[in-house]
Order: sequence, then C-alpha cells, then structure tokens
Amino acid sequence: MIARISWPFVLVLVIALTGAGVVQHYVEERRIESKLIWTDPEDKEALEIGFMALGGFRGLLADLLWFKAQTQQDSAHYYNLKLLCDLIQKLQPTFSQVNSFQADAMAYNIANHADSCEDKWYWIQSGLATLEKGIERTRQNYNLWFYLGFLYFDRLGNGKMEDCTRVRDKELPNIDELTDAQIESVFSKPRTWTPGHARPDENFRFAAYYLWKSVATNTEINPLRTERLYGECLQHLGLWRANKPVSEWTKWSDGGSEPWYAELRRRNHERGMDYDQTVPQLLRWCMYEQIHFFGEKTRTALASGNMNAAAVNKKDTEDAYQRFLTYFPGEKITIAGIIKDWNDTMQRQKRFGGKS
Repeated sequence: MIARISWPFVLVLVIALTGAGVVQHYVEERRIESKLIWTDPEDKEALEIGFMALGGFRGLLADLLWFKAQTQQDSAHYYNLKLLCDLIQKLQPTFSQVNSFQADAMAYNIANHADSCEDKWYWIQSGLATLEKGIERTRQNYNLWFYLGFLYFDRLGNGKMEDCTRVRDKELPNIDELTDAQIESVFSKPRTWTPGHARPDENFRFAAYYLWKSVATNTEINPLRTERLYGECLQHLGLWRANKPVSEWTKWSDGGSEPWYAELRRRNHERGMDYDQTVPQLLRWCMYEQIHFFGEKTRTALASGNMNAAAVNKKDTEDAYQRFLTYFPGEKITIAGIIKDWNDTMQRQKRFGGKS
C-alpha cells in the first residue's frame, strides 16, 4: 500500500530547499566580497562537485561531520578525526575552524603519543601544513595566522619539544633564506628550501612572522592576545629596541619588544583597557632583562680589565634604567635591586623546572 503524501510536509520541504539555496547563494556572495577564496584547483574542483551533488545540503552535511569530529576528539579517536576533518575541508573550504581544530589534534594530541621524535615531528608538521592550507583559502582570517604563530611559539618551543629539539632544528629552514610565499607554505607545498640551516631560536622567528601577519589583517575585534605574543617573540629573540617608530614598521623584523609593549599600553588606553596588567608586566620584565643583561656585561668587562667595554655597557645599563623610570615614574627600585629581582626569579624558575 502506497503511503499517502502529506502535502503540508511537501510544501515545507520545498520551502526549506529553496531557503537553503538562497542562503547558500548569499554565503557565496559574502565569501567573495570578503576575499575568502581558495587557489588550490583540487580543492575548488572538490567543492564544485560537492556543491552540484548536495546543493544546499552541503553545509548541513559539513555540520553533521563537524559534530562527529568533535565526538571523535572527545573519545581520542584521532585518526578518524583526521579523516573527518579532511572531508569537511573538501565540503567547506572556507570553514576555518576545522583547520585549527585538526591542527591542534595532530600537533598536540597525536604527536604526544608518538613513539619517536621523527614520528612526533611528522604529526607536528602535518598540523602546521593544515593551517597553511587554511590560510591559502582564507588569507584574511586572523585566527589561522595567530594559531600558526602560536604553534611555532608553543609547540615548537624547547619546553614542549623536550628531547626532540634536534629534529626541529634539523627539519626547519632558516627564515632569512625564504620568500614570503615559501614562508607561508613551508610544509603544505613541495619543499623548495634547504633544511638544517635553522637557528636554535628559529621557531620564534617564524612565530613572529605569522603573528605579525595576524595583526596586519586588522580583522580581529580584540587583537591584544596576538599583539602580546608577538612582543614576547621579539623579546625571546633579544630584539629589544627598534631603529624606527612602530608606525613605520612594515615587516615583523622591524620590531623591538620595548617600543612594542609601550605602544600596546598606549593602544590599551585608547581601547579603554587600562585595567589590563599583562602589558605593563611584560614591559617591566623587558626592561629588567635589558638592565640585567648590560649589568652583567659590565661586571664581566670589569673582571677582565676591559675598561672601555665596561664603560659602554655601564652606559647602556643606565640608559635602560632611565627609560624604565619614564615608563614607571615613581618607582624607587635601584639598578642593583632590579638585577637582584631578575636573578631571584631565574633561580625560582630553575628550581621548579621552568623551561623557556
């Protein structure tokens, strides 16, 4: 017996399909206006096939797969998760959240279960490649730039890499030897660079590049987290001062952590965020680091009898201290007190196993 058709149901279905098509058309127009485009012919072809086959249901299927991917993450089925995320990216190439989700799973969760440094590195670079592919499709997405920089800063840092830093240093290129196009596709495109030329702090240089690109999108409502992390990269690299004011910086390497933190304090004041204490603390610590550094060089020069070097470094110490007082007027701490605070903090970090 043939079931009777419910005409109200058919009417609702027709309206839903029509609405899905209208919404899809609107989304595609907004995507193009926002320059959320992709350049990979394979991805574009997959998108077109998926669109023709599913029409307005493509987004619905992606949503269902996204829900399934999250359950796979919760149950630690990371390999299934990777397959699902790959499929979602084919269906919805501009759904950037899946890129950071998958990159996190590979660079942290799967890599942490690897049996060797080489296996760990394979999954870390797979996570980095996932973010690079996402950026290629949606270049104005600040979050993808940020998370790529964060992985270099955090996941590739000495603390997280532990005894696998040798593999990192062997596999990373030297950023000075790459074009911008190569920097943005280090692991997502066939290798056109020479590995093994990386500096021990190369991860911070890459991190600074990507974080600077994130800030440069001007699409983040509150970019303070990105701005702060960029400053920390500069500080880790020992780039304290800059040869020109912040307003004239055109690339990541123009920067210096001291003027950058001072600029962030000014920006926070304009944003009505004077309550933020992180930036002033970063600026204070940056000044402490410089005063300690030049103070130690002065002491070493005096111990070796090099009076000229001692005089130069003593002046650098005093200049840094005077700048410190301009940033923090009313402070009573002396140069000797700053150096002692620095040494005490370093000793505490060492005692409790702190790693940079």
